[in-house]
Amino acid sequence: LGAVNGTTTASVDASSVAALDVLPVGLPTGKIANLTNYQLRAVAIFKDGSSLDVTQTPGIAWSSSNSAVASIGASNGLALATGPGTATISASLGQSGSTSLTVSDSTIKALAVGPSNSTIAAGTAQNVIAVGTFSDSSGTFQQDISSASTWASDNTGVATVAYASGLQELATGVATGTANVSASFSDAHGNVASSSAPLP
Repeated sequence: LGAVNGTTTASVDASSVAALDVLPVGLPTGKIANLTNYQLRAVAIFKDGSSLDVTQTPGIAWSSSNSAVASIGASNGLALATGPGTATISASLGQSGSTSLTVSDSTIKALAVGPSNSTIAAGTAQNVIAVGTFSDSSGTFQQDISSASTWASDNTGVATVAYASGLQELATGVATGTANVSASFSDAHGNVASSSAPLP
């Protein structure tokens, strides 16, 4: 696969698509934890040899072979793990492509929130991230679970935190001061992990 030229939400002529690759981006372990989200990517290879990220392009259709394992946003490729097992995630836009997605019956062991001690000016925002450490029969693995976590600020007069889009959470500065931004996650077995980071 050659270089991806960019991302678009503009219309794509489906008849010009020669192949469609569905990519498990940033998934080194090949699996995700139950009750978490994962963003898949679709890259169209055109007949002229060029390529383009068409993950959310109008007209694309996403589907899952097993919604009891993972459901999928029909137009955006955002998967939600609903139970342990393996599902085939497919996308179609002129051509079809697919990939396997494995959901682990794991338990959460720890949660880390970052960045810590990051300064945000009033009226500006930055991404905040929650990374969970999970354990299953194969060992431990880590996963970005920002969008699957519950977020809060202990001082909303200084900073707030809210879902942005996709898998992103944004902390927004309101006024001068210090706030602790926290995240928590409860796994399918009832285990809860939480963590916080100060934003001076």
